[in-house]
Amino acid sequence: IILITNWSNITSMSVLASDDINAKNDVSDVVTLMEMLNNGGNIVLCDDITTGELTVGEDATIDLNGYKLTAEGIVISEGKTFTIRDSKYTDEEPGNGKLITKAAEYKAGIQTTDATLIIESGAVEATGDDYGAGIGGSRGDNNCAGKLIIKGGDVTATGGRSAAGIGGGADFRTEKRGGKVGVVTISGGTVIATGGIVGIGGGDGYWPCDFGGSVTINDGMITTNGIVVIAGKLKVNGGTVETLGLSCINASTILLKNCTVLGNNSFAGTYDED
Repeated sequence: IILITNWSNITSMSVLASDDINAKNDVSDVVTLMEMLNNGGNIVLCDDITTGELTVGEDATIDLNGYKLTAEGIVISEGKTFTIRDSKYTDEEPGNGKLITKAAEYKAGIQTTDATLIIESGAVEATGDDYGAGIGGSRGDNNCAGKLIIKGGDVTATGGRSAAGIGGGADFRTEKRGGKVGVVTISGGTVIATGGIVGIGGGDGYWPCDFGGSVTINDGMITTNGIVVIAGKLKVNGGTVETLGLSCINASTILLKNCTVLGNNSFAGTYDED
């Protein structure tokens, strides 16, 4: 049994506890950043940070807050969601906030295998190493991309040798397949996706990439050196897409409406009016 004799002290303690919790959201050093990404929660950058590879161990949201985060790759753990935004970003004044990743050996810039990445605003530059996608899969068992949702911002994803800019990693070891594209949804922003094999799609491998996955573009400005979906679905419902080609093969379907497609394109696939 707890007997409270001074309510004014309890109120004061509650305010201090609340302030302490809020203070932990403000991050200006590497150690705190790594702890919060591993444990999950809302993170607000308060300074520029440069670090090695980062792991998102629980659901986490990072607000760049006009600052720059530079890392040697980011790995989102299985089943977890990582959200990126920049509260200082506007279309008219993008500001200085930026997330830059350059992956370590054979890895994706941001690895999303069996996980979800959401980009709401801000500038994101993700570069994969050899056989690693810019955003998506790495080489090996983690070569398939998970789920990517882009709602806005300026996103540049560059894949390494034989990998996609956004999508699957590559693997040429004996009997290995390239990684599949995963589930990609773009609803706004500016996206530049350039891969060693394709801008958005699966990675290359000893065998062709795994079947399945989907790419849906509802709005935005997308520039890429090709979009390829194998045994999946490609829908372009709006926005402007400049690409070298849109291809869906092996019982895949393409839906194009209310959009502008630019470039010297070659189209392949079964067209669907759903």
